[in-house]
Amino acid sequence: MRGWVLIGLALMVTCFLVVAGGVVAVYALGNAWLDERQLDAAEASVVYDIDGKEVARLYVQNREKVSLDRIPDHLKNAVIATEDRRFYEHYGVDLWGVMRALYKDILAMEKVEGASTITQQLARNAFLSYEKTWLRKTKEAILAFAIERRYSKEEILEMYLNYIYFGNGAYGVQAASELYFGKDVSELTLDEAALLAGMPKAPNRYNPFKNPEAAKERRNLVLRLMEEQGYITPAERKQAEQQPIHVVRPKKEREPYNAYLDYIIEEAEKRYGITEEELLRGGYHIYTNLVPSMQRVVYEKFSDDSLFRYKKREKEPLQASMVILNAKTGGIAAIAGGRDYVRKGLNRAVDIKRDPGSAIKPLVVYAPALEEGWSPYDLLPDKPMTFGRQKYQPKNYDRRYRGQVTMIEAVRMSINVPAVWLLNQIGVETGYRYGRAFGLPLPENVANPEHYSLALGSGVGVSPLHMAQAYAALANGGVWTEAHAIRKITSHDEQLIVEAKPDTRRVLSPKSAYYMTEMLQEVVRSGTGKSAYFGRPLAGKTGTTQNSRDAWFVGYTPTWVGAVWTGFDKNVEGVEINGGKTAAPIFRAVMREALRGTKWEDFKRPEGTKPLNPPVALKPVSGLTGEIKVTPNLTVHITLRWTPFDDKRVRYRVYELTSDGRRIARGETGGGVWSYETPTIQSEYRFEVVAVNPETNKEGPPAGPITLSLAPFLAPDGSLKPPAPEMPSDQPLQEEDQPAEPGDNLQPSPGQPSPGPGRSPGQTQPQQPPNQPPSTPPENKSGLLPKPGNPPQPPGTGTGGSRESRSERSRDSRVLQDTHG
Repeated sequence: MRGWVLIGLALMVTCFLVVAGGVVAVYALGNAWLDERQLDAAEASVVYDIDGKEVARLYVQNREKVSLDRIPDHLKNAVIATEDRRFYEHYGVDLWGVMRALYKDILAMEKVEGASTITQQLARNAFLSYEKTWLRKTKEAILAFAIERRYSKEEILEMYLNYIYFGNGAYGVQAASELYFGKDVSELTLDEAALLAGMPKAPNRYNPFKNPEAAKERRNLVLRLMEEQGYITPAERKQAEQQPIHVVRPKKEREPYNAYLDYIIEEAEKRYGITEEELLRGGYHIYTNLVPSMQRVVYEKFSDDSLFRYKKREKEPLQASMVILNAKTGGIAAIAGGRDYVRKGLNRAVDIKRDPGSAIKPLVVYAPALEEGWSPYDLLPDKPMTFGRQKYQPKNYDRRYRGQVTMIEAVRMSINVPAVWLLNQIGVETGYRYGRAFGLPLPENVANPEHYSLALGSGVGVSPLHMAQAYAALANGGVWTEAHAIRKITSHDEQLIVEAKPDTRRVLSPKSAYYMTEMLQEVVRSGTGKSAYFGRPLAGKTGTTQNSRDAWFVGYTPTWVGAVWTGFDKNVEGVEINGGKTAAPIFRAVMREALRGTKWEDFKRPEGTKPLNPPVALKPVSGLTGEIKVTPNLTVHITLRWTPFDDKRVRYRVYELTSDGRRIARGETGGGVWSYETPTIQSEYRFEVVAVNPETNKEGPPAGPITLSLAPFLAPDGSLKPPAPEMPSDQPLQEEDQPAEPGDNLQPSPGQPSPGPGRSPGQTQPQQPPNQPPSTPPENKSGLLPKPGNPPQPPGTGTGGSRESRSERSRDSRVLQDTHG
């Protein structure tokens, strides 16, 4: 028995020594880590451009310390009610708070409530680095105990209120009060104090300049917590909740890099969990994709009021924003957050969600259709139509309907009805799927099979960053790359902390991306986007919403993509803006300067992809003439000639028109001459010639009919007369390229009209009075009866008639005259 007692005493002593040793260790470590000088310590973070050159520093600023007695009670109470309701009861770490937070997290199956006290937050922000390790929480608790031993609750609260970060570079309640409300902290009202008390949890999210609705919702939550804990009455809460969010706008800062720096801070927090406060104090090295020359051009052009003129009926100013990024890497080169952009203001290049209008068509209609097997020259209907059970009726912007158009024409002129019809053909779900693959934040309701207005951008909210990122996939051969500003972040001693590994995925085949690019080049060459052209290979698309609130142009070269939005912060009616007249000229002005001095690039056709040639032109041929002869073996020889098209793909089909109304195909050729022999004897022959697309076998309108008369070659009994034998000629050539023909002046036999110089019997002319020269040129040298409206032409016109052919015709004429003379 005594032995067990001794063992128990030994265990008790051991536990006491362990606990005592732990307490001593905690005290010792707490005292060692508690360095009051760190309360004001902060190291600037350095920002580098694409070439690794320093362009800016992010650092702590705008801090003014105030004593606790200057801070109104309702602000102190609001902070305590929100951040640490048991502040006056615990000793640095609130064990009950930890248990409560753990219980709520378990119920929600996720982390919904924090358990850090005001003292712990002070310890974390003032004394600890921004490492993300389990040991940090232990250090935080030990430091919190040490702070509680050394300072009173009032001193701790004062330090906290002067230290905590409130966003937009403001540290401490005095700087925050001046920044947001333009007044001393002692003058804050209850609703203003509640707004500030709600900000430290997420300063960027609850920024009243940028997100006033979120700030108001957070403020009202703080007021409810104050009521629950007895700091204010229900009446005071209701009165404060009814107050609007009224903040003083900060002074305008016109620095070229403001919008880009603000986006860096936003990207670091969203993607890597590094808060703005950590960036401003942590001494990081931030390497970006910023191209300073492009950023400066964007800033300068957006400061030029002459680019932003429009016919207006309201006083609302025209706003705009822009993003330029590298299509191959996804690196964001430049950002314009708006006209007269201010630090931490609304960044319209990345934060707005606006209707893209027709700029969405290539992404959810035409590129998916190409991928599904459609061709740029496929015909699409363009006429008033109704779609679905809701009887959706799209209208063209110009209220014109063309019957049918090719896909490339529908893209070029941004015609609405063909786009909606084609989306219906491929399926709204298909368009939605491709839109999501292009990175557009399409809501799920847009996937409804009858949401046909997706083709026109209805129900979709996008930013210029979304659109630039999506179009970059077209420039990059169908490969989508996540847009990003930050390449990597290192610590103050250059230890790698995070490195960008952007998502990539193939959205389109190289062939579809190339054909889409070819069509979008037509938009710039001669369509709605021609105002964007600046002298380099360029593809792009305009977009305008129905109420003209938003106008877009998104364009790209083989490497660089630019997306421009223009519009109004408020919904303004009766304005006259559109993508081609408002956004495209801004794009041209910026990109022309931004790409000055960069390498010239052409769009390259992928290996194995056929060129996107226009369809064969199936118009009537011109210059149709013909000849008729009789061969020595008494067959009829017919030759037709016409002017061939420059398009060498075209073939030509000859039809004979019979007396009984039939149309018989007699032959086909690829040139401008066709010959035909037939033993069939008839008084005349009638022909038509049509252009033919050999790939589709489709024919164009006929040229003709042309009539050839056989009468000069017929005997009285209707049989063919044999051709006259050829007679030798001993006369030298009298003129260059023209033989002197004997018999030219011979008189014809009675009843036989003179064929005239150089004419064969099959080439007749109107009868002239005896011994009188013709008063007008011969009307028809070939004996043909051309279609009215087509002036007759001599045989060989357009084919470079040779000396041999003219000599042959002359000899035939001579022989006939000698025989009948």
